[in-house]
Amino acid sequence: MSEQLHHQSAELTQDQLHQLGVHFELMTKWNKTHNLTRIVDGRAAAEKHYLDCLKGLDWVPDSCVAHDFGSGAGFPGLVAAIARPHQNFVLVEPARKRASFLERAVKTIGLTNAAVAHCRAQELTDLELVISRGTFSWPNFEPLVDSLKILGQLALWLGHTPTEKEFHEGMGQKGLQTDWFSYELPLSGLRHMGRAIKTQP
Repeated sequence: MSEQLHHQSAELTQDQLHQLGVHFELMTKWNKTHNLTRIVDGRAAAEKHYLDCLKGLDWVPDSCVAHDFGSGAGFPGLVAAIARPHQNFVLVEPARKRASFLERAVKTIGLTNAAVAHCRAQELTDLELVISRGTFSWPNFEPLVDSLKILGQLALWLGHTPTEKEFHEGMGQKGLQTDWFSYELPLSGLRHMGRAIKTQP
């Protein structure tokens, strides 16, 4: 898996590639009892999990603490913490087993810029930046928006849904300013990122 990522993500150091490899090995081991992911093949995971997270980071602010809601196996928050050692991340996960995995992963990899919060999104407020990937089904995004402070930002890995029009209209109805970005994965094709800024209570 690390070799495939090396060809696609030249900006990663050897140490970072090693850390991603450690995460993958730990994830596949825990997955046998904790149901963390359906993708356990190294080549498939390199693109559909790791590269997808890394590509989307291009549109995620790096000047404030990022809270990853529904971090699960660590996508995108733990991967982002490896790729951005200068930025702090909080991996928010309500399921105890998955939170335990994240705690073990952070410790095993040796990350000093990532912490785990075993709680629900609704318990957090006044956040500067929330990121999430595939956790909240559209249009059930209220917990994400409600957790933000005024001028707080939301960055979502959206995959194929919603459409660009649906995203702008749905977020706009909540008083958020929106942006839309697209990128392509070598085998999986086009993916999308939605970003929003909370401008009113």
